[in-house]
Amino acid sequence: MLTKLAIIVFFISGTLCFCIIVLSRRSRTLLDQIIGIQKIHHKSVARVGGIGIFIAFVLGIGVLSIRFNNFGYVYLLISSLPIVLIGFYEDIKKKVGPICRLNISFLSALVAVILLGASIERTGITVLDFLIQSKIISAIFACIAIAGVTNAINIIDGMNGLSSGTSIVLLAAVGYVAFKFQDFFILSIAVLAAAAILGFFFWNYPYGRIFLGDGGAYFIGFVLAVSSILLVNRNNQVSPWFPILILIYPVFETLFTIYRRKYLKKRSPIYPDNLHLHSLFYRRVVPVIFNNGHNVVSQNAMTSPLIWGLSVISVVPAVIFVSNTFALILFTILFVLLYIFLYKSIVCFKIGHLIKRTVNSKSAT
Repeated sequence: MLTKLAIIVFFISGTLCFCIIVLSRRSRTLLDQIIGIQKIHHKSVARVGGIGIFIAFVLGIGVLSIRFNNFGYVYLLISSLPIVLIGFYEDIKKKVGPICRLNISFLSALVAVILLGASIERTGITVLDFLIQSKIISAIFACIAIAGVTNAINIIDGMNGLSSGTSIVLLAAVGYVAFKFQDFFILSIAVLAAAAILGFFFWNYPYGRIFLGDGGAYFIGFVLAVSSILLVNRNNQVSPWFPILILIYPVFETLFTIYRRKYLKKRSPIYPDNLHLHSLFYRRVVPVIFNNGHNVVSQNAMTSPLIWGLSVISVVPAVIFVSNTFALILFTILFVLLYIFLYKSIVCFKIGHLIKRTVNSKSAT
């Protein structure tokens, strides 16, 4: 049943996204702006693709809720509504500030904690486990984690297919572990979310005919965060560091961005810039690897697979060592070090020179 439902959700999402693309040609309120420090596209594109994802997911989850009489699916949708709706409002009206959206993400997280029990119950660290014995502290930790991941997916949404492709990889990891431990509730959420995103992905990558938008990115991040926490809470065999490792790329990208903007650039952390890791890959790595000059479309499309590969580096050991907290912590540290090394190397132009030397040596051979 789940497989057939996922296929239906995929087609519904893809069809809705196509309809949005067509409608956006008649209504400029659905279009993205081409002016902005983070903008790299040269024409206006529909930026409400998240609506197609959300509606398709709601329909799929609704079927499961009725079929199994499980209100958990309904609670997930209810808790996601505040941040998803404010995200869609921002996509259309472009009048909601980042602080307001951040606060709303905390509200959605709090509702998830209350309705779904999505609190942090284990951390794998003795001191923190002692602290979260308090339900209030446990809830605070969960709200920070959920709101953080929700916004992290939005932060990495900078290239065609980057955020959606990465999210599919992460949901596949969550779904696989849920399948391994026979947790149908989490498995169904992961599968239907991935199917809905895939329907959008078909139109978004590689040519960027439609964008995810804040509403779509927030929804995906919220589902990833809540399903990951619930997976740990519902299955004692799953280490609490499993979701940390699979989500380490978007999470550390967010933390590093805050540090870079506030302490290195002496600016507000909410001030946008084009110095994310994917932005550096786009400008300094992809042109060297593929020698594609200044072709914006191909350069954009070629950036995302590199970042997907970076995500896989964290996902594979997370899935292999799903119950081994020590190994998961070790790989988390190694990923952080790899990220810092890559970022520093690209900023200092070392990666480009290394690639050029490698290419030249192979050509000479």
